[in-house]
Amino acid sequence: MRLSLPLVAGLCLFVSACGGSSAAQGTWDVGLARPHIAATVSDDDLWTPVSVDAELRTDRSDAVRRTEGLPDFQQETVLSAGGSISLPFARSLRFASSLTLGYQREFHVVENRLTSPPDARTPPVYPPDANIGAVTLDWGYVGIDSFRDSVSNERGFTSFLHVRHADKTFTFSSQDITEAVVDARWFVPVPGLGAHVIGLYLSGGYAIGNPLLRDNFFLGGFADRDITKDLLNGSRSGAGVLRGYPRAALQGDGFALSTLEYRFPLLELERGFSTLPIYLDRVHGALFTDFGDAFTGAPDARGFKASVGVELRAQITLAYYGLFLVRAGYARGVSRGGVDQPYVILGFPY
Repeated sequence: MRLSLPLVAGLCLFVSACGGSSAAQGTWDVGLARPHIAATVSDDDLWTPVSVDAELRTDRSDAVRRTEGLPDFQQETVLSAGGSISLPFARSLRFASSLTLGYQREFHVVENRLTSPPDARTPPVYPPDANIGAVTLDWGYVGIDSFRDSVSNERGFTSFLHVRHADKTFTFSSQDITEAVVDARWFVPVPGLGAHVIGLYLSGGYAIGNPLLRDNFFLGGFADRDITKDLLNGSRSGAGVLRGYPRAALQGDGFALSTLEYRFPLLELERGFSTLPIYLDRVHGALFTDFGDAFTGAPDARGFKASVGVELRAQITLAYYGLFLVRAGYARGVSRGGVDQPYVILGFPY
């Protein structure tokens, strides 16, 4: 459990001035009796915006380590630091495109490396060296429109590419890792029906290298969440789920996922509840179908799963803080392993 104590919470701050921003956060892990400190400094006012970050934390896990064949905790002090620079290709009122290059370095200091006696019958198993140095490349394009009465992005196209590479020769990493993820989103208004939108989401990715240290992809339904806690702390569920299947039902080195949605307005309320700090803006709905698979090796068309469903979405303003989207839905997996899946989450769809 990680608990922010009042003394440590006083160290959490955010400063923004003249296009630049600085943020620092400190928490205290009660179980480990260790601090977790993170800081970021960025300047977006430059023609090539720059950002640097650093983090100090303690990790403790028994996922890999074995002593006498039994799970054993390994505790590590982790220091990570990195930086990035963005190169804007084009900016206008209708679209923007940029390329971001970065480098991230992690140092892991194992605090309890040797535990097995020399005459142990079962040799010990330790996690791999996780001192990773990686270069990152992110490319993004945004060219979408939405309006005051829109229930979502209404027209246009947006895409994103993320590549992360680490190797012993060029990035001074203890492991060789390569990851790539891409997604694309289209929005088309329905002719003659105001605020009715058809949205298409496509995404995919693949990773090679040590599976304990790189990305491994999982597809499935939403994780169980407490909607009250999510409203209070602002946590949100995003896109990239295969609704109508158990959480993480599919996993592998790669994945491919598509979602097609028909979005439509239902009620324009713009009403509050007496003096309560809650304001209900509008209610809209969506019909959807998801289709995807996670795989190792080459994808196999027989492994892809499909689902259909419906969502009711309510836009609310809570405690004058900001806009939240509460999504109540029902999904049905129509392929093998599919389930009936009702859910209520907080979060914006793609």
